[in-house]
Amino acid sequence: MLQFIPCYEGEMDDSPLAPLHPLSGDMDDAAIFRFVQALCLHGDADAACATPGDAIASLAARDGQVLAGGLVVRDGNFLLEPSCCCGLEDWWHWKDMQPGEPSPWLGHDPAPWIEALPDRIILHLEGGQEPDVPRQHDGMLSVSYEAYEAALARAEADLAAFRKRLEHWLYTHAPSATGADVAARIANWFALPKQD
Repeated sequence: MLQFIPCYEGEMDDSPLAPLHPLSGDMDDAAIFRFVQALCLHGDADAACATPGDAIASLAARDGQVLAGGLVVRDGNFLLEPSCCCGLEDWWHWKDMQPGEPSPWLGHDPAPWIEALPDRIILHLEGGQEPDVPRQHDGMLSVSYEAYEAALARAEADLAAFRKRLEHWLYTHAPSATGADVAARIANWFALPKQD
C-alpha cells in the first residue's frame, strides 16, 4: 500500500528510516522531546535546549523556523526520501497536484521529483529540478491520483495526530501561555493540520 510518512531529520539511531524520524500521534514523550530538540538546534547548534524548558523558551523567541525532512514515500520496495535541503515545512506543496503542475521541492542530490500526468502521478527517485542532470526513467513509481490523494490524506491525519500529541507535551512542560504560543508557532511553521 502506498504510504506518505511525515518525517523530520534528526539523530542517527537504529530506527528503520534514520536519520529520518516519523511524526505521528503515537510518539512517546522522549520522541517528542527529540523532535523539539532537533527543531531547537536546526540552524542554531549553540541553542540552549538540553531540557524541555530551555528548548521551549528558545522556540518561543523565534519568529520562524525550518527543519530538514518532509514526506517519505513507501510502497513495497520503493522508497523515496526527502533529499538535501528539503524541509518538513514544504510538505503541504504535495497537496492539490493536478496534471501539468510542477513538482514540489523534494531536495537535491539525487533530486527526487513528482511528475503529474493527465491520468497518473509518477514519483521519481532522481533527476528532478536540476536542469544539468539527465532525468532517469528507472527508479520510479506510477500511482493513480486516487491512491496519491488517499496516501496524502493519511499523512495529513498523522500530522494532525502529531500536532495534538505535541500540544499535550508542550502544555505539560511549559506554563500554559508559553506552551500554547509555541504550539501555535510550530503548527504555523509546518502547516500542521488540526485533528477533527
